[in-house]
Amino acid sequence: KLLSSGFELVKTPAPVPVPGKVEKITCANEPESGTCRVSWSGVKGRSFYKVQYSYTPEDSNSWMEVEQITAANCKVYGLTTGSWAYFRVCATNRAGRGEWSAEMKLMVS
Repeated sequence: KLLSSGFELVKTPAPVPVPGKVEKITCANEPESGTCRVSWSGVKGRSFYKVQYSYTPEDSNSWMEVEQITAANCKVYGLTTGSWAYFRVCATNRAGRGEWSAEMKLMVS
């Protein structure tokens, strides 16, 4: 009888979309030498964020992953003081990785 009722018995789950682009990324030096804090606006539907940095961003192989984190900020340690460091962040979930944020540049102190 249930099958002939015309009602849907099991709701088909909607696919999870890839998260949007991370926006409003900022960087600031911390009191500790070679350390900075990277912050950004949160993205709805993300499981975690990937944070990367590079000293030569034009080289796609130069990006180093800092960590995967659920918060919308992190500290980056062990940077080379007196050099320009570039940072980027993306949101990720089970559907995949969202677009990378705009790169943010910081003179490491």
